[in-house]
Amino acid sequence: MSWRKVQLRGNHYPKSRGGICINGVLYYLAAGYQNIEKIACFDVRSEKLRFLDEDSTTRSIFSCSSRSLRLINYKGKLGVTSLVRIRNYGQQFSRLRLRLWILEDVQKQDWLHREYLPENFVYECRMSVVGVTAYGEIILSPDYLCAKPFVVLYINPERNTLQQVLIQGLEAPKISSSVYTFVDYAEDYRFT
Repeated sequence: MSWRKVQLRGNHYPKSRGGICINGVLYYLAAGYQNIEKIACFDVRSEKLRFLDEDSTTRSIFSCSSRSLRLINYKGKLGVTSLVRIRNYGQQFSRLRLRLWILEDVQKQDWLHREYLPENFVYECRMSVVGVTAYGEIILSPDYLCAKPFVVLYINPERNTLQQVLIQGLEAPKISSSVYTFVDYAEDYRFT
């Protein structure tokens, strides 16, 4: 078997480790000349690379911290999430706001934007978007063990609901420990 070179136009590099493949198109956050940020789209079938055009929506997306941006598969469409901490001065805890952009039409680059601000949820740990369920619920998990109890959040942007799932047995150790959360894991006891 021999390898062939795919010619890509435009110099760029990935901005994050996370990309997502939806219907044979690999999407990832990229930066190019003068560190201009874009969303790259590589069609695996045609082996063609293109970038989403810069418009008010993509400028709005990249105005968020690159660290908080996450590409997701939202019901078969490209979704971009950003978590923003809202800290009240004098208080130890923060509230969070989830921003979601959904690419409704790739050709027209028609985006849908939603924001969700849970009313009764405050937290002390840094959280990240770790995935999406088949029903479109966005899953958030703490980045490290720091709070009691350990909680995983399910946010449904269409219903504007928040569900908290408490995980028992994960107490915060004296030394900060990272947490790696996996979505859609199912243990098969036939192989144990």
